[in-house]
Amino acid sequence: MMKNRIVLLLSLTILSVGFLSCGNTGKLVIVDDNRTDYRIVVGENATDNELYAATFLQKTLNEVSDVVIPIVRDNEKSKAKEICIGRTNRDENDYYDEGDGFIIKSDKERIFIKALNPDSPLYGVVDFLEREIGVRIYSSDCRVLPHAKSIEISPIKERVYKSPNTFRQVRNVFTKRDEDLRFWFKQHLQTDVFADGYFVHTFNKLVPKDKYFDSNPEFFALVNGKRVPYQLCLSNDAVKSLVEQRLREEMALQPNKKVWSVSQNDNPLYCHCERCEALIDRYKSPAGPVVSFVNDLARSFPDKQISTLAYQYSRNAPAGLILEPNVQIMLCTIEEDRSKTIEQAGKEMEREDGTGSFADDLKAWSALTKNILVWDYDVNFDYSVMPFPNMHVLKPNIGFFVKNGVRRHFQQANGETGHEFSELKTFLLSSLLWNPDANADSLVNDFIEAYYQEAAPHIRNYMRRLQEALAEKEQRLDIYAPPTAYAETFLSQEKIEAYSQIFDVAQTVVSHKPQVLLRVRVARLPLQYAIMEIAKSDMYGERGWYEKVKGKYVLRKDMRDMLEEFYDVCRQAGVESLNESNLTPRQYYESTLRFISDGTEGNHAFGKKVSAKPLPSVLYSGGALSALTDGVRGTSEYRMLWLGW
Repeated sequence: MMKNRIVLLLSLTILSVGFLSCGNTGKLVIVDDNRTDYRIVVGENATDNELYAATFLQKTLNEVSDVVIPIVRDNEKSKAKEICIGRTNRDENDYYDEGDGFIIKSDKERIFIKALNPDSPLYGVVDFLEREIGVRIYSSDCRVLPHAKSIEISPIKERVYKSPNTFRQVRNVFTKRDEDLRFWFKQHLQTDVFADGYFVHTFNKLVPKDKYFDSNPEFFALVNGKRVPYQLCLSNDAVKSLVEQRLREEMALQPNKKVWSVSQNDNPLYCHCERCEALIDRYKSPAGPVVSFVNDLARSFPDKQISTLAYQYSRNAPAGLILEPNVQIMLCTIEEDRSKTIEQAGKEMEREDGTGSFADDLKAWSALTKNILVWDYDVNFDYSVMPFPNMHVLKPNIGFFVKNGVRRHFQQANGETGHEFSELKTFLLSSLLWNPDANADSLVNDFIEAYYQEAAPHIRNYMRRLQEALAEKEQRLDIYAPPTAYAETFLSQEKIEAYSQIFDVAQTVVSHKPQVLLRVRVARLPLQYAIMEIAKSDMYGERGWYEKVKGKYVLRKDMRDMLEEFYDVCRQAGVESLNESNLTPRQYYESTLRFISDGTEGNHAFGKKVSAKPLPSVLYSGGALSALTDGVRGTSEYRMLWLGW
């Protein structure tokens, strides 16, 4: 994470009225000439959430005005000028029963900020600071604060907002490390509700194969007539008893955790024994045995939520199976094309097995239960630092989920420094989960203006050009595809040259601001990464690492310099990984140096024609046999430079 923190200082109008008086302006004067008569009031038995919100408000107003507004309990004598946080004896406590939201209002000179749910964080403090004070927080290193000796606001007619979403997580390191940012973005962590170690893929944790497979192979899935230790046999009553016993033991160790995952291991296998097949046939889906199994467990633990995956083979909803209300379905979008909205894709295509699109599956699950958590994927797992133009689908997809009854969301996004527009996507997704009706374009523009400053028009231009290039030729945007998959479309040579020119200008206009320049250079990392990766697949060609000089292949200086710049920016910005496998910038740098060492010198097979029967699969290096004699070494990435049959 970048260590330099930027605070932009704006100015508020200095008051000309008397000290802390409403005067004739009708305004509430919170601070005047670095002095205040206001205080922040919390309840005598204030919760941790209420105390945190009060302290956050105090701290932020201090940064704005250099004044520390004192925090007191409501057992002190009341005064006219107070900002009351949460449940206090200063006002009636009109709360709703569930959901995240707030009430903000003023009464004469007193201000009230309350949560709709008394156990919820006081996100009204964020709304108050944004609307009334003008504070903006875009990331841990970009906060926009007005700064003035005096603060006055207009009286607040009661303002109420309730988010339709009760669980909102964008997976990223920024809000995980920065509690204030998590509060500002109104984000949850899975550890807030899920038991430790029981988030997803828990079958092996509940019934370890190393412990039970040799002695009880019947506990495990029957696949092609043979028991295998990769999934459980969910129609086996002994397995059910074993899982229930294990859960009771684990729940005793974590009594305050509400949600427990009982979910399939991360592989495509499932049991085909006679009893499981009967359930699959009865409910018209491999999810039938899964849901029947967790339904029984949910009845044994009525005060807990039993969460299970609807993922890959179990994504299709079981027809006619009534779910217990405390069964949570974690529905995953892993197969989707990220170039299209889920609703659009649902109208255009069906799954290969003919069971329908994800949109159909969501509607089917929604007809069975309202207890759904959607796990949506917004990141290229294997190449998180490559261009991935999916910004246009984020708001429509969230809106589609909400329209179909989803109230719990886990967005797996570009979550680390250096990943493509990670700070922007974290900000945008967080904002849309809180308010799905927010204008996405306005949010993006607001962020870009603050984060990239003078370079903002150029960053917008790059994003627009990238998006337009994706739309020019219909192509699947896949969460595992390498840059070479798009070398003829939005990452063509012509397009990349245009993008590079945009970044050249963007860097020039902020060259006098080192911190902002570094942000622009970080935004350029995905483009440089794509150039270098595509060059690896065309090592001695037009887009490769080498050029032919006087009959010999010579490493291109501009490419070698790009690798050095890429690594240098990663070090300056604190980039820790480049993909889900935690490939570090140093590992990438060193492996690339090894890879680009000349493979033509003394290579007698270089450029020779190769024949093969049968021909290799086009899934690997396009099936081009020339990959065997092009002088290019293979790497650990099998999608590039390897052949496969």
